[in-house]
Amino acid sequence: MHIVVLTRSVPDTAALPTVDAAGGVTATWDIPEPVINPWDEYAVEEAVLLKEAHGGVVTALAVGPDDDGIALRYAVSMGCDTALRVWDAGLAGADAFGLARAAAAAVRRLGGVDLVLAGKEAVDLNTGAVHLGVARALGWPALTLVDDIVGVDFGAGKITVVRALEQGRQTIRAPLPAVVSVVKAINEPRYPTFAGMRK
Repeated sequence: MHIVVLTRSVPDTAALPTVDAAGGVTATWDIPEPVINPWDEYAVEEAVLLKEAHGGVVTALAVGPDDDGIALRYAVSMGCDTALRVWDAGLAGADAFGLARAAAAAVRRLGGVDLVLAGKEAVDLNTGAVHLGVARALGWPALTLVDDIVGVDFGAGKITVVRALEQGRQTIRAPLPAVVSVVKAINEPRYPTFAGMRK
């Protein structure tokens, strides 16, 4: 079993921005060090829980510049086995679907991936589009707004999830491989361990 978790580094939500509109709009933050996207922590936790229950390997994947190494290191300290950062100068300024195509290509290149997990969105852009683009590029089902993975059978290639919708809850069964985006009701992310930080 191989699970890939999509993650990225974002500005700390406690940081205050300063916007400069002279010569193009730029933003700086009073807390300059980025953090792992908070929504992605829930995806990492769910991936590690699935690994603990079923065995296998979890790979944290980020498409982005050097700063995304922060999110990857945090994901490994939470229990991911490996981390992979994909970047090329040609991706600078890419939109969500450009980043999704790069992430999908990385998943394809890894091979043997059963499940891609992601947080529902990134707190800086709030598009919630990258995981959908990854599913589209791979031709896999996209299961969004998941607050419970009821059952997963990696041998039979099936997953059952519950989605949190405005109208209520919806149970969905889908074939694997699939792309699943999660919301914070799915779990409580663990704190990184000292052994994980050393890794």
